[in-house]
Amino acid sequence: MWTLALAVCVGISGAVKCTPRDDFEVVGVHDQRTHLSDFADRDIVVLVFFGTECPLARVYAPRLSALASEYSAAGVAFLGINAMEGDSFDDLARFAGEGGVRFPLFKDSDGAVAGQFGATRHLEVFVLDHERNVKYHGRVDDQYDSEIVRAEPARDDLKVALEELLSGNSEISIPETSVSTSLADATPRATAMIAVAPVWSDPDAEAVVDADEAPAAPADDSVSSSAGVSQQSAGTPSSPVDAPTATPVSPPQMTAIALALIFTIACWLVGRRRAQPQPVGRRG
Repeated sequence: MWTLALAVCVGISGAVKCTPRDDFEVVGVHDQRTHLSDFADRDIVVLVFFGTECPLARVYAPRLSALASEYSAAGVAFLGINAMEGDSFDDLARFAGEGGVRFPLFKDSDGAVAGQFGATRHLEVFVLDHERNVKYHGRVDDQYDSEIVRAEPARDDLKVALEELLSGNSEISIPETSVSTSLADATPRATAMIAVAPVWSDPDAEAVVDADEAPAAPADDSVSSSAGVSQQSAGTPSSPVDAPTATPVSPPQMTAIALALIFTIACWLVGRRRAQPQPVGRRG
């Protein structure tokens, strides 16, 4: 059985071909069969490939849910696709419930859909236009990348791509971005940051795991907001000079690092003590 590869390096090996994608079938939590062609009434389809145990996917689940709700009335459909061999339907349901996921999640058990799009990361998005060409491929935003972890994203790449497509542009400014495999791949600081920050931002939100259970489209406010590219979206990404600097390590993060170091030293000392030969003698 095909297994979604866990890439060690950060980045994308090659350009994505912007050709119409063939129809495909995925299976929902309640065993319903869903096809890409079922969303023919949607101008844009966002495919989110994810793994339920990926820390990055857990961090971004509420953000993706917010985007799905914001752009639903503008004709955008979000589909979560899981091609991980070890993830069950129960895992998908738990991921949706804990992360407040408001768009449908599906299994790609044989990895055929992931293979068709060339998805290799545990959190990776593809934006398809009305002809189902891939117009954007990569990350959700740039908060976690290969060089730095920012306190807040400097560029909301997925949101910018949606705004540009909805404004009538046939091509978008940045069609492809690099994807981090996990938080730990972005920078060593990220491990400490995730230890002191909540993973789920909205654990009580109602989850959606099947297309049939998807919520009704929000009010038409989002339609007007999606009619044109916002001033922030229209700009080009910040240059390295203007980019935010790395987030300083806070006292709670220092405490977490210190505790981890103490634990490591303690384990080493215990192992060294056990490795010493014990005296041989008779018990009196």
